[in-house]
Amino acid sequence: MRLSRGNDRKLTQLIWRERLKRLGAASAVAALLIAGAVYFNYERSLRADPTVSVNSVEATVIEGTGRGTRKGHVMHVRIVDGREVDAWVSSGYSPAPGTHVLIAEGHHKSGKLSYELLRAVQ
Repeated sequence: MRLSRGNDRKLTQLIWRERLKRLGAASAVAALLIAGAVYFNYERSLRADPTVSVNSVEATVIEGTGRGTRKGHVMHVRIVDGREVDAWVSSGYSPAPGTHVLIAEGHHKSGKLSYELLRAVQ
């Protein structure tokens, strides 16, 4: 059975209209998801504490504090000026107590200091 030219055109238009409705709904959902992700990342970036400067200082490892994770662990170190701080070690390297190391001392906008072990000093 064959449709007349007018009915064929109407049926084709109806099919395409339904396809565009579905595509429009899917596009709207995708746009909302993207907008939500952008909004939450922007909110997170407002709460961030940016690093103002980073200095390298020498220190001596006192001890490891607790178990490490897959991403790293914390070492207790004594900086040359006498302060004892906890420094983050992002590698699997775990220096023995008494080892001289180089620490990155990060100064943040809020006044907070953070420390990260860079490498062993020889």
